Amino acid sequence: MFQYKKIKLLNSLKVKRKLPINYKKKDEKYFLRELEKLYPEVNYLKIKKLSISGDGIPISSDLFLLKHYLGFSSLSGFVSLKKIFLITKHTLKIFFKILSRHKEKYIKNTIFVHDRNSTGYFHWVNDILPKIILSEKFKDFKIIIPSNMNFYFHKKFLKFYEKKILILNKDYNYKISNLIFIPELSPSGNPRPKNLLEVKNKFNFLKMKSKKKYQKIYISRNFAKRRF
Repeated sequence: MFQYKKIKLLNSLKVKRKLPINYKKKDEKYFLRELEKLYPEVNYLKIKKLSISGDGIPISSDLFLLKHYLGFSSLSGFVSLKKIFLITKHTLKIFFKILSRHKEKYIKNTIFVHDRNSTGYFHWVNDILPKIILSEKFKDFKIIIPSNMNFYFHKKFLKFYEKKILILNKDYNYKISNLIFIPELSPSGNPRPKNLLEVKNKFNFLKMKSKKKYQKIYISRNFAKRRF
């Protein structure tokens, strides 16, 4: 079992929202519980000695770590069964990672910001980018990026952080002596307004630096099979 201590990162927050201008009475059930939201205090963990795989899987059974890495807050429908499935799957992965004969690398000061959903664009923008921006405050620590987070949109953003990024190699397991674990900042799909604004400002800043012309792209989900 690793040693860690919790340190406050963000205060608790209550947010009040207005209904959207195209609100219809038939959609009431989707909005009523969202008009006032309480975000709990967020504490990051300062961990001594943690092992992770090259694809970013923490080789640990610590429940606090797992509930954030496995994204329990984003689950819906048959939640208990899904939790059991995810924990079982994670345990099996750890078992095979330990059995694997991957080479080991030892690294020191790192920041852990990803979770099992991080490769997807939505979770990348809403959940991970706010953590990367917050990580700027940890001056002597590098952000670890799993080997499977290598899509174009990952690389495009991360190139602006290349001095602060450590890309993991899938052929290695890593032993980290000093790690900062940033848990989820808010329930998935419900980002804190300030953190989302910081992401927007970061994109505006990068746009000005690049000198390229950009288009605004509007995406409709009217004809999507779900979540329309």
